[in-house]
Amino acid sequence: LHIALPSNATTGYQWSVSGVEGSILTPIEPTGQEATDPHPEGMVGVGGQTHWRFKAERAGSVTLTFAYARAWERNRPPAETAPYRIVVR
Repeated sequence: LHIALPSNATTGYQWSVSGVEGSILTPIEPTGQEATDPHPEGMVGVGGQTHWRFKAERAGSVTLTFAYARAWERNRPPAETAPYRIVVR
């Protein structure tokens, strides 16, 4: 399973995921991998995508919930959330 979410690490926001604790999906990488969009050399503040990859371990269903937040803003809700209901057959 591959999920890509729009992101911009230069803003301090990062995606995190919950719902992987069960044994239905296993993350291939422990955290999302940031990839910036094509841009001219030296350009700053470039957005991109965060890529998440998971391996299906067994049949079942799980909800992965991604939250886009700044780590130091613990008492604030995420700027965005993206829930995905995953069914493995």
